[in-house]
Amino acid sequence: MKKDNHILLIGVGNMGSKYLNILKQITDKIILCDTDIDKISDKGLMYTCDIGDIQVPISKAIIATNPVHHVEIAKRLLNIGADILIEKPPATSYNEFTTLNDFKHRIWISEIERFSICIKEFPKHIKPKSIEIKRLNKGRGYINPLWDLAWHDLYNLIYLFGDIYIENISQGHIWEIRGRVGEDVPFSLKVAWNHHFVDRSWLVHTQKGEIFMNFADEEIITEDGISYTRKDGNKLLDMISQFLDGLEDNSFDRAAKILKILDNIKDEVSGT
Repeated sequence: MKKDNHILLIGVGNMGSKYLNILKQITDKIILCDTDIDKISDKGLMYTCDIGDIQVPISKAIIATNPVHHVEIAKRLLNIGADILIEKPPATSYNEFTTLNDFKHRIWISEIERFSICIKEFPKHIKPKSIEIKRLNKGRGYINPLWDLAWHDLYNLIYLFGDIYIENISQGHIWEIRGRVGEDVPFSLKVAWNHHFVDRSWLVHTQKGEIFMNFADEEIITEDGISYTRKDGNKLLDMISQFLDGLEDNSFDRAAKILKILDNIKDEVSGT
């Protein structure tokens, strides 16, 4: 990123405030943008309620608003030359998202859990027998638990093992997806909003035993009983730093695959 250019943060709500806390550790060249001026006028930083009013060069931008606005905002930023990071979900449909295809090399999609110690220390040579995943949260998101929560585990499955095939979906307080990933590995994924406790874990069954991954506490215990935990920094800082450094990733392609999966699930659920 050029030293004279600023980073634009659009949306300073729940996730946006977390991005802001990290950005302030990296630079003071931050511009805030939010339709609610009360959220941004007291931060001691440059701010605006409209992208069109920005008068300084911007090379990078982070979008953390309601997902229904992500693609529209992304196009405005891409047209003024900014590289962008979009909070998940980046769109409300596969077709909407793929209108950004021509700019994919300038777009990151937030994959914060990919920077967890659980993924960094996962033994990459392992071929699982099966995978059990839970992401049960006390809070709630924008669309439904699958769009808000399952997103994290779907991109990690694709990143570690390959393409995903959905076989069954059940809906209730806890939503559950069953399917296969990579070379025919069965998995189950349970997600819930407004749950009475938090559980963000994977249990990976292997020929040698089990690998336990706790994304809430950033800990992984391997088949041999060796435990790895994060000693310093945090996964959001790692992700933002790589984005600002311009390192390439394939998050756009993974996001497109996930949106296609979620679109198919939406059609199946609405048809029942």
